[in-house]
Amino acid sequence: MSVEVQFDGAILMPWPQTAQWSPAEVLAKDGQGTPIYAPYWTLTLSVPLTTGIDYSAWYDLRDSDTHTMINEHPETGVVTTFTNVYVDQVTPGQFDLRQDCPAQAGIDMVISRIVVS
Repeated sequence: MSVEVQFDGAILMPWPQTAQWSPAEVLAKDGQGTPIYAPYWTLTLSVPLTTGIDYSAWYDLRDSDTHTMINEHPETGVVTTFTNVYVDQVTPGQFDLRQDCPAQAGIDMVISRIVVS
């Protein structure tokens, strides 16, 4: 991924280490056997290094409200504005420096209800 991810015109995410797009799922097939797809895609982002302040800002996006996300289109790579997306999960990644002292080492974020056209 070659662009920063932006939410609501302000919150920038450093370049994710991984971006895993999950395309819309097949819901059923019509009478001719043509698949009928769900309208939404899901995106899982992993960022290797963050600060506590960054994590707090991203975690606050889990507010049951819709958001605007600017990111690369999953099929064309063109920077695209996706509207009315949900931030479903923001999970701190952790690794142990010592067993009694885990350190934050990034985040995983799941964004859903993305309309890809």
